[in-house]
Amino acid sequence: MIGIEAIKNYIPQDKQEEEDKKYILEMAETHSNIFTRDCLEGHMTSTGFVVNQEHNKVLMAFHNIYQSYSWTGGHNDGDENWAYVAEKEVLEETGLEEVKQISSIISLDDLPVEAHIKRGKPVIAHRHFNVTYVFEADEEAALCIKEDENSALKWIPFDEIEKWVSEKEMIVVYKKIIERVKNLSHSLR
Repeated sequence: MIGIEAIKNYIPQDKQEEEDKKYILEMAETHSNIFTRDCLEGHMTSTGFVVNQEHNKVLMAFHNIYQSYSWTGGHNDGDENWAYVAEKEVLEETGLEEVKQISSIISLDDLPVEAHIKRGKPVIAHRHFNVTYVFEADEEAALCIKEDENSALKWIPFDEIEKWVSEKEMIVVYKKIIERVKNLSHSLR
């Protein structure tokens, strides 16, 4: 399912997601350009949470802007196919040649983005209305950093997330997804 319908049909798994879903749908009703960066208050993004085949590590990129390891993902830039954007971003940011999507939407989040400089230009504070999918990849596959966005790639054991992620507000999101991946893994066996 693509577009806003995917969010309308998503069943929130906790109070945070209930509130975020409500706000994202309100923003979508009042901002026709929400799938593009032209929506300065906030816009749609898609991320891929890439796990190894044992489902006990996540592949993260050291994000140059935030100076922290983080998931892969990016702006939808007009594309309403969430899963396609998430997979495209995973492949671009990791150099992986192949991943396998193993979940539908696993997390829905309204994420604040601080003002920053990107490619020499200022970006005002805004929000990312984010949809996350889980992908599985071979931990032994070749990786290649995307130098304009990240400077390292690392398979991080689930129980070491706090050691490698310096964005404290994101640790909560990652731990939420890790728990859902563990539940997903049990249902896939």
